[in-house]
Amino acid sequence: MPIVGGASVDSADSDLRNDVQTNNDIMNAPTRSQKGFGNNGSLDLPGKIENFKAWSSTAMRCTKQAIEEKRIQAKYQEMSASVKKMIGQMNAMTGLEQSLSSQFTIAAQQQPELDSEFMHNSAIQRVVAASTASYVSALELFCDGLDTFCKKTVPDTLTTIRQLEHARLVYDTYRNELERMESKAGRIATQQGSTGGDVANPVSTDAAGSDTPSTPASASTPQQEINVQQLRQKFATGRENYLALRADTDMKMKLLHENRARVLRKHLQALQAATLSYFANGYRDLELTLKTLSERNALTNFSPLNQPASSFLEVESPSTDQKPAYFPPENGDAEHHQRDVFD
Repeated sequence: MPIVGGASVDSADSDLRNDVQTNNDIMNAPTRSQKGFGNNGSLDLPGKIENFKAWSSTAMRCTKQAIEEKRIQAKYQEMSASVKKMIGQMNAMTGLEQSLSSQFTIAAQQQPELDSEFMHNSAIQRVVAASTASYVSALELFCDGLDTFCKKTVPDTLTTIRQLEHARLVYDTYRNELERMESKAGRIATQQGSTGGDVANPVSTDAAGSDTPSTPASASTPQQEINVQQLRQKFATGRENYLALRADTDMKMKLLHENRARVLRKHLQALQAATLSYFANGYRDLELTLKTLSERNALTNFSPLNQPASSFLEVESPSTDQKPAYFPPENGDAEHHQRDVFD
């Protein structure tokens, strides 16, 4: 029974010591956490704020640029779709004009009395078809410019922006990890310096008089140094990649705006000239043709050979307002005979 009681007392003392140690750990944990926060958070807070500002500025700029480019790309794609529909309709019109020209030619061969008129109309339809084909070529050139901008230039710029975003995330990850590891190594060095170079574990009573120091509990190991060096290399590589992509993105965005303004201005001016030439020349040619046909019809209708005999209703009668003129009677006429003649 005494042995049992002694064992119970020893176990109770052991539990009490464990509870005291646990309470001490719980009470000291906030202190260590607060010290770590004070050393890492308070002193590095301005730097972290600046890093967050730079990250926010870059993220906002990339996001804004991506949204703007997608909006412009959508507008140009709608414009390209409209031009393609117009090209399809103009091609159909060209086919109809060519078909009509062929029909006029066949009709001229079958009806010799209308040979000249049919051949003139056939030639006019061929000219109109050629003009329409030229206008379609101008529309296709403009559509190709829009497709190049929407399907090549803008996607390439957006791809570079996405690569820049990914490189920034990798760069920030390596930088934060390196800062964490260097801060941890600095804390270990500070603790070693404050304790005279060793942070020893509690020693047992049988080794109290020994001259050999115990192994530090938190001293840095060669493996940790190797990890820090590898992380520094990755950080340097990520930083170089990020800076290169940022310069590439800035250059591409600058060239994108300049080329968009210059190239699209050129294509728009060419399309404007082609449209005005097509419709204005067509209007002038049509007006000239109508004038020629009107003059030809006038000459044909009022030709003396083709002019029909006038009706008795169309013969000009003398006016009733004219006064009669009296002439003396000629020889052989009755004396004092009078007759009236109208002017």
